[in-house]
Amino acid sequence: MTKRFRCPACQTEYRIGTQELRASQGEILCKHCHTAFNAWPRGAARSQLAGPDRNPPAPPPRFGHGRLEELDEAQAPWGIDMPATTDRIGRKPRPQSTGFPELPEPLRWGAAALGLLALLGVQVFGFEGKRLAQNSYARPVLDSLCATFGCELAPFKDTAHIATLDRALSANRDSKEILDFRMVFANQATLPQDFPDVRLVLNALDGHPLAERVFAPMDYLPDWQEGAEMPVGKSYEIRLTLAKPSREVGGFTIEFR
Repeated sequence: MTKRFRCPACQTEYRIGTQELRASQGEILCKHCHTAFNAWPRGAARSQLAGPDRNPPAPPPRFGHGRLEELDEAQAPWGIDMPATTDRIGRKPRPQSTGFPELPEPLRWGAAALGLLALLGVQVFGFEGKRLAQNSYARPVLDSLCATFGCELAPFKDTAHIATLDRALSANRDSKEILDFRMVFANQATLPQDFPDVRLVLNALDGHPLAERVFAPMDYLPDWQEGAEMPVGKSYEIRLTLAKPSREVGGFTIEFR
């Protein structure tokens, strides 16, 4: 059995069956103007419409009178993108513990700075290691580091600080075909260093070279031993016997290598 009802706001007519009316307890929502109203007949007892059921279904929530405001997709709760960093409403997930105590921020920055300095030191040593190993100021620091980490540096040599204290080239008293060469030199660097190679060049009267030779430490030091170093400040004397060139000798030059 159906009954006719009109919306009190817009007068839209509805035909509703008794079963539907009984299920909604008389509450109707107008589909045209969205007005909620009660369709119970005036003076009728609700128990009469309730039917034989002793436990009628609970009435739906009352909407109240007036027009309901519709939500578009942008405002609808199901259209809102929830932040990926939240697990519950308004709560951020706690970071998982790694099992290690977290360092204070100043210590973390300090550790990062030390790491960067160590990386910079490795790069500098890789590119400038040979040159720094020959620097009298940087050499003690590098020796200490290599003693700790087990590395090996090239022998220290600073020929710019080998000073020539005396030198002479003269004719031999016993033979006119022989020249006597004498030189005194000393290590004036701040560190002991290897004995240098000595390059001797004999020049003509016009300055052009006549003859040359490079003398190793074993050639000019009779008691030299491999691995021996020149102490700081100690002087050494070289005496060499040279064959006289066919042309007249006007001078000579010396170079330490």
